[in-house]
Amino acid sequence: MPCSEWLEPVNCSSMVRRSFVSRKLAHTFADVSPVAIEIARRFLRQAGDGASLDLADSTPEDLLRRLNVVDGDGRLSNAGSLLFVATPAVGIDYIRRDVPGGDSTSRLRSERALLEQVAAVDQVASNLNRAVHLGDQFARGQFRALPPRALREAIVNGVVHRDWLSPQPTVVEHVGDVLTVTSPGGFIGGIGPSNIITHPSVPRYRSLAETMAVLRLAEREGIGVDRMVSDMLAVGRPAPEISEVEGPYVRIGLIGGDPDRQVVSFLAAVQPPSIAADIDALLLINRLCHTGWVDTTVAAPLLQRPVGEVAAALERLGRATVDGHPVITELVGVPAGQERAWRLSDASREKLGDRVAHLTRPTERVNQAMSWVEARGRVSSTEVADMTGVTVVTAGKLLTGLAQQGLLQPGRETKSGRGFFYTLPT
Repeated sequence: MPCSEWLEPVNCSSMVRRSFVSRKLAHTFADVSPVAIEIARRFLRQAGDGASLDLADSTPEDLLRRLNVVDGDGRLSNAGSLLFVATPAVGIDYIRRDVPGGDSTSRLRSERALLEQVAAVDQVASNLNRAVHLGDQFARGQFRALPPRALREAIVNGVVHRDWLSPQPTVVEHVGDVLTVTSPGGFIGGIGPSNIITHPSVPRYRSLAETMAVLRLAEREGIGVDRMVSDMLAVGRPAPEISEVEGPYVRIGLIGGDPDRQVVSFLAAVQPPSIAADIDALLLINRLCHTGWVDTTVAAPLLQRPVGEVAAALERLGRATVDGHPVITELVGVPAGQERAWRLSDASREKLGDRVAHLTRPTERVNQAMSWVEARGRVSSTEVADMTGVTVVTAGKLLTGLAQQGLLQPGRETKSGRGFFYTLPT
């Protein structure tokens, strides 16, 4: 059976395994699920744009033709059969538990059309996605423990990009406020956790991905992961955990919970408003909240971009303001000719409150100083003072203490004077 007969996989290496489907499907219009058609129309109407609304109003036959899942003889492609007729085995296994290790309170498993399975899981997971009210002072007071768009994207990603030659289902575990989606098949096309945000989309089955994109269930531009990341960070939740595990399987973990009021309030006050949806800005702000400082070299793997693009992102964030003050400020004390670095401005620190309070603890001040010297090879009391919010004298005592512990050594024998600094022990 040639690869082209099953959803146009990127390569045929997996064909030597027991196939999820053993023959070319031969479904026609007569086999199509009316329920799946109505679900497709519903998703198109939710999209709301003119082209989607026009497509939603077409006849079932015309809808399938315009989705490019049927040939001139009325036979469905394998993507069409999968979406509108049935999956060869259970496609999605959804399990709901209120607490880890608890009994399942809801479970969905079926071999119905994939659109029916996606819609059913999306509805149940959405209904069980705890509502959180942050108060009337927020423009959008009603939130969910898991951002709805991130929740749907994780589920859809787990069926669009999975290996459909595997007999295993995509497993969706919804435990409390945590959603984990584990899908058969590893990463392909050079994509991995270290570049998944910025790498061009490489669909395993192009026809399936394109059809889901037209239905607005997947992103044609390959920005679904970006939106998962940005939606989670925008409410102060951790970025999605995406990994490849033995099998191979790809696992996406969303750790939901109550939105962070201070993060939500802070982003609502930032100008321009586009910063609140800028994934680079959100990743940088999140990094600064956790570690206190950032530069282009440190941020490059975080943003998964070349240093030049990271510099542009930092400049963009540097022009943003909160309550009339800069969001970030350039770190004081960096010697001329060395790479610039940034920290959150005093206004941002005050606005973020508890989110950055840990940075003022003595142990965290030490961590910031050590992370700086490990990255830069040298550290001064001026840099540490500005980074940690203490006086230069206090910063000097901190560095002296680290030198006494053998963690640092003086940059010159006099141990004093203008421009004095410490280095790592040789």
